[in-house]
Amino acid sequence: MEVEVRRLLDNQDWDTMVKKLTLHAYSRFKFWGLLKQKALKGYSPQDIALEAISLVYSGEWSWDPAKSDLLTYLKFHVVNGLVANLAKNKEILTTEVDDGVEAENDYSIEDELNARLTIEGIRETLNDDLLLKIFDQLLIGMKRIEIIQKLDISSSDYDNALKRLKARILKWKTMTIAK
Repeated sequence: MEVEVRRLLDNQDWDTMVKKLTLHAYSRFKFWGLLKQKALKGYSPQDIALEAISLVYSGEWSWDPAKSDLLTYLKFHVVNGLVANLAKNKEILTTEVDDGVEAENDYSIEDELNARLTIEGIRETLNDDLLLKIFDQLLIGMKRIEIIQKLDISSSDYDNALKRLKARILKWKTMTIAK
């Protein structure tokens, strides 16, 4: 592992990062319908978040700071990959569902509510139909190429829209902090 990457990893606010990754992992569990699977005993969203961090630290998943920030990489590459692998596991797919069991979580209802309010606040500022479609696809964890294919747009249209999307989110963030 490069010295610079290791330094960047060592200087992260891991408490906040674990909370955000756990919330994201929970949403992926929900997306894949894994919250009530008996076979997931021992796999909580927080377990996935911690495993994602350890895989990046160990170098098994290589983070390139020039390509994305760490949180984005951990969420949309590592966590999404780990949860998708769980969902495709044949043991899990053939296991009975127990409606009385929920995956354990260490985040509060306030965290989930805050995340929902943030998402809705951002969605309200996206008056461009393409930006809203891209935002919604990113939110469910779709990758760039999947979004381009699904929305039937060119790579340059996607890249330009993503720049506008980032600018709108930054503007929204600035407006909410100023309030």
